[in-house]
Amino acid sequence: MAVINDIGIIIVTYNPDLKDFQKNIFRLIDLKRRILIVDNGSNAKCVTYLKRLSIIQDNIDCIFLRQNKGIGFAQNIGINFFKSKGVNYLFFLDQDSYIDLSNLEKLKEILISLNNKNKKIIMIGPAQDYDNLSKSIEETSLLISSGSLVLKNAFDKIGNFKEEFFIDYIDYEWVWRAQRQGYKVFKTNKVKMQHQTKGVPRLHGHTIDPIFRLYYIYRNSMYLILYGKIGVKEKTRLFIRNLGKLIFQINLPQSNKRIKVCFRGIYDGARKKLNI
Repeated sequence: MAVINDIGIIIVTYNPDLKDFQKNIFRLIDLKRRILIVDNGSNAKCVTYLKRLSIIQDNIDCIFLRQNKGIGFAQNIGINFFKSKGVNYLFFLDQDSYIDLSNLEKLKEILISLNNKNKKIIMIGPAQDYDNLSKSIEETSLLISSGSLVLKNAFDKIGNFKEEFFIDYIDYEWVWRAQRQGYKVFKTNKVKMQHQTKGVPRLHGHTIDPIFRLYYIYRNSMYLILYGKIGVKEKTRLFIRNLGKLIFQINLPQSNKRIKVCFRGIYDGARKKLNI
């Protein structure tokens, strides 16, 4: 299969549902782009499958980490891998997501058009179901990494993802850092992508976060509020959002444990205690 050398696709895996992942990856092979899978210390069954996959498919490379080093760390490996590969764009996907060829091409066309008008526009992604865009393409300060297309050389100017965060706010922090340097990020509802997940549990419309995630949510957000090079608007939004999220934990099972984890995250974030 002839591979088009314009976009490098980066996927981070950690013990994916192999049945769903297999369906997704063969859809992504049809994109005719080079794919790098960075595995974050998955189980032996997953590793065996990925090794076999990289042998069978000549446009798939795999890098295996011995332990889960976090999403940012794995994505940075992908970024560095593609720096010498001649691609102009990097496309990020979660292990449970996929996009078809027409939508990927449309995403690229939109980014090229925007960048031709303004060289400071470096990133675009599809709008999510919860987004309410006033226009079909509009600037945003909130864009998740999965489904985002980024000019590769933007990372040379802005830097890589903040891997010390491990998980949560990694993509937002990079977007906010880029915007502080004068760059622009857009999202569009002209492009559709698919997620295999059936959705996160909710109560009264609010996400019920896994307890272990609460630690990273509060640690990383507190760090950003106190020390992040982001705007006052973003810091205020983080503070209000997480205050509401903290109150929400009272209504959930294991509320005492949940609140304790939140405060441990706040304490560690205030002390700049990252890398755990």
